[in-house]
Amino acid sequence: MSATRRFAFFVISSMVALLFSPISAHSAINGYAECSSNQVGTLRGPTGKTEVCIGIPGGKGVWIKGTSVAHHENFNLGKSFSGGGQNNNSSQPFVMKTGPACTSTTPFTVAPMDLSTATFSPMGNINPPGHITPSGHGGFGTPASKAADGRGPFGNGLVPGVTTLYAPTKIAPISELRLNTVTDSKGKVTRDFSILFNICGPLYGEIGHFSQVNLKIENALKNVKSEQNCQDYSQKNGVGGQGAKSIFCIYANVPAAIAAGEKLGMTGDAFGVDFGVIDITKPHKAASFSIYPPQGDETYSICPLDLFTPALRAKISAPAGCGQSTYDAAGTALGAWFKDVSQQGFLQGKMISLVPSVAVQVDGSNQIQRQFSLVTGMSVPSTLQQATIYKLSVDPSTIKSGKLVCVTVSVSHGPQQTPDIQLGITVGTKGNFETLALSDCSGKGTFVYQRSKKYGP
Repeated sequence: MSATRRFAFFVISSMVALLFSPISAHSAINGYAECSSNQVGTLRGPTGKTEVCIGIPGGKGVWIKGTSVAHHENFNLGKSFSGGGQNNNSSQPFVMKTGPACTSTTPFTVAPMDLSTATFSPMGNINPPGHITPSGHGGFGTPASKAADGRGPFGNGLVPGVTTLYAPTKIAPISELRLNTVTDSKGKVTRDFSILFNICGPLYGEIGHFSQVNLKIENALKNVKSEQNCQDYSQKNGVGGQGAKSIFCIYANVPAAIAAGEKLGMTGDAFGVDFGVIDITKPHKAASFSIYPPQGDETYSICPLDLFTPALRAKISAPAGCGQSTYDAAGTALGAWFKDVSQQGFLQGKMISLVPSVAVQVDGSNQIQRQFSLVTGMSVPSTLQQATIYKLSVDPSTIKSGKLVCVTVSVSHGPQQTPDIQLGITVGTKGNFETLALSDCSGKGTFVYQRSKKYGP
């Protein structure tokens, strides 16, 4: 997942710029060989048996053993993090259960980062192919500055800010941790962490895409097996660029105890972190509910801002509000539609969505862009591009069942710009399903999606 445009529909990834440096570590910190701050992210040791210099407070670092960035063959399928996402392709190793009873309705007592510069971006992120349907998490964005080279790491002319990330509440243990280690063709390494944890009772928090994690987490990972659910994404989906090696692993029940206010890590070379809350007792009333990942944030999310203390909530800049992740409305075009009405179809991105979308500008101005969007996945008619966000000329909730409506769609984000397209949209029914047919404005060349008439689990 990556933010590749000035208006970020808030999918973010951690892409830390790492450089090789001379190795000279003679002292030790907590049993680890020390490295210097300018070595953070560098490797040493033979391929496959490497150590990575991990930054710690005080401007120092330590060499962490056992981080393999070698190419691995025959990994078992990677299991899906509970947060879902269409480009994970299997089930999840950790089932969320009710934790210790909640003693407060506002358990987030610490700001996850400096609130004077951070901005909350709402749930409902769209960014295909990772988020074809709106995401169930929001995020905190860090301020960006103009890139000296005029492009920046994402080609949008901006350089994202990097700041310390703190635990908003006690985290013990980490219910699930996912780690993506990418080594590009020049040996540059990126380590991207995302975690899921029980807040209390039925509430789970998710924080995604950060780096330089707390040493307690590094230590705990040494004693936790990855359940043999690592996946080699090298040469797939363009992860890390041409020639890159990408290893994605998921760890369940990581026995790290992080106190509220203690450092979790650092935001990476991105425009912030994912931040969401799931309530496993409050499923959304979405059509085709069973297609989404079990307990996924798309269908169990609640507003994370509601869990902050009133004093902290008053300090959070959320110009676009909290947002939402499901929009399905019976008898209209609004919401998610599926070419393959199965969970495998969801995981393979065989869907589209027609939804309102909001973007908050990442240059610190907090300007808001709102539009109605048609978001395409990997199964589309020949007139449309895959994995593209189109701006819709009409509110999809006004496209009612039984009548062909001709609309204009224009590319607002995608692999390339194209002329506007005239598209016919018809909502109907077939057996136990609602249908959505895309065609030309005369009704020819139909391409049909569907969703269940039953709403909710």
